[in-house]
Amino acid sequence: MKGLGTDEKAIIDVMGYRNSVQRVELVKMFKTMFGKDLKEELKGETSGDFKECLKALCLAPDEYDASEIKRAIKGLGTDEDALIEILCTRTNAQIKAIREAYKRLYSKEMEKDVKGDTSGNFKRLLVSQIQANRDESPTFDLTAAKQDAEALLKAGEKKWGTDESKFNEILCQRSFPHLRAVFEEYDKISTKGGMEAAIKSEFSGDIKNGLLAVVRVIKDKVGYFAQKMQKSMKGLGTDDQALIRCTVSRCECDMVQIKSAFEKEFKGSLADWIKDDTSGDYQQILLALIGDREAPTLSAEEIAEGQAEPEIEEIEEENIPQEGTLKPVDPFDCKSDCEILRKAMKGLGTDEKAIIGVMGHRSTEQRKEIVKMFKTMFGKDLVKELKSETSGNFKTILEGLCLSAAEFDASQLKKAMKGLGTDEDCLIEILCTRTNEKLAEIVEVYKKVYGKSLEEDIVSETSGHLKRLLVSMLQANRPEANTIDRRKARKDAKDLFEAGEKKFGTDESRFNVILCSRSYPQLRATFDEYEKLAKKDITESIKSEMSGDLKKGMLTIVGCIKNKAAQFARTVHSAITGLGTDDESLIRTCITRCEIDMVQIKEHFQALFDGKQMGKEIADDISGDYKRIILALIGEEQYSKK
Repeated sequence: MKGLGTDEKAIIDVMGYRNSVQRVELVKMFKTMFGKDLKEELKGETSGDFKECLKALCLAPDEYDASEIKRAIKGLGTDEDALIEILCTRTNAQIKAIREAYKRLYSKEMEKDVKGDTSGNFKRLLVSQIQANRDESPTFDLTAAKQDAEALLKAGEKKWGTDESKFNEILCQRSFPHLRAVFEEYDKISTKGGMEAAIKSEFSGDIKNGLLAVVRVIKDKVGYFAQKMQKSMKGLGTDDQALIRCTVSRCECDMVQIKSAFEKEFKGSLADWIKDDTSGDYQQILLALIGDREAPTLSAEEIAEGQAEPEIEEIEEENIPQEGTLKPVDPFDCKSDCEILRKAMKGLGTDEKAIIGVMGHRSTEQRKEIVKMFKTMFGKDLVKELKSETSGNFKTILEGLCLSAAEFDASQLKKAMKGLGTDEDCLIEILCTRTNEKLAEIVEVYKKVYGKSLEEDIVSETSGHLKRLLVSMLQANRPEANTIDRRKARKDAKDLFEAGEKKFGTDESRFNVILCSRSYPQLRATFDEYEKLAKKDITESIKSEMSGDLKKGMLTIVGCIKNKAAQFARTVHSAITGLGTDDESLIRTCITRCEIDMVQIKEHFQALFDGKQMGKEIADDISGDYKRIILALIGEEQYSKK
């Protein structure tokens, strides 16, 4: 999809020959490597039914079914056939997964949406199916089966009018083995030719189609889908949505059996029907999915690459020293701390020293307890109280200290994108330095607190290669293995060299791929190999080949890979160097690192910047209560009075 034109054959060779689990991994890895959404890229590069099929293949099975249900009830009119096909044919486990996927994708309850778009007995049938409460016992009681057959006969053929609820009750709740026995018994006593004939006689419209689907799936699921696929191609025109849905949803389940049933029931094979009814790339992807397209073959170069032996080196689990300057106080008396804070803010004036004594010397977990206990004891929000009693940067840092680590990072990201302009430095500092676990937590908290997707906000507020870099990092998909492949390190080093130093212009996407999708140990090995090849450090190449925010982002990643504490030491130095102070960066670093590796950050600060003491440099650059709480967090209170 890169450059002019699109290689549709290459797309089919991948998307048509990977199972759903592999495709989901592929979609995630594509975003990790290139910072782009594969589905959106395919939408932009393809069209028509080929595009629709590729979009379906980018989703996990439950997400695809959920998206089809959403499409079926969206806008004017309802695609009842799609609702029937999905809700009346899936297992309990599948329907539960679809419900969860629907809620995850659309923040709505599937049952409520289906109810709002259907009515009457048809609505009740679908709602029953959505409950996913069918008995799954592998055995049945013949006496009970005979009783149900009699009950259905009385509710339909023997009744003036029809008791639809009895059909709904039995057909939606009983197990498949039990219902097969019921149908056999019903055929013996029916005057209309059996269960299907009775339904056709007693019902009409969508409820008839829904009940027939349930019965046919119970009798012969393979035959049901063979008929669905034939119907989608029968007559004038093609029901492409139904054809795509059946092909995508059954190609990994029972397509071999469907093809066999199709050929027995209808003239010609399923492949022949698809060839006669579709064309072009759309036809080729369908044939690939049903196993009737010649499988792709690897080139000699690809075979050689695949056969090359990796040079795996086991490395010891990284034991990088990390020590915070702020440790949990022991013993911890939460109620006493709340009393101190209340007293400090009660009446005229504010006792800032007392506030610092508590908030500057308690761990994150202890501060969370204090915030909760303060409200319990006094019925007041501690954050609001602190905001009303303090000001400036002192107030800002106290607000931050009342949040959990993920809440603080999420709030900083939100602030960085709020209003006019974007604080790219903040986005880079957080997203390019956090672990997979921390990033996943930040994404979850952001959604919970702000009701929005962090990725969507990042995409809307940034652009170009920086956007792709940040989106890649947001996937939290960096490998965490304690092994390195020396051969791969040499290849990656060569690719980086050819994408930068050796190339007219720079292929930023190759840097993105390697720096965002390799483990820290693997990248350290790559940087070693790069230096041998390029005769310079990777950071020098990034500085000469890139510019602006992308350069900052790449350098931040490289700095963290090499030594995270040293990277944050440089961040602090940058915040307090030159005219003015970057207070937001200084506050952010002190809050987020004081319990993790502030001891090492101070050591690296001294080593990197001519033996200067970080505490003293900060004390010389800021003042007042703001200075005192910062120095408390980093364990440098001896400079508070200077």
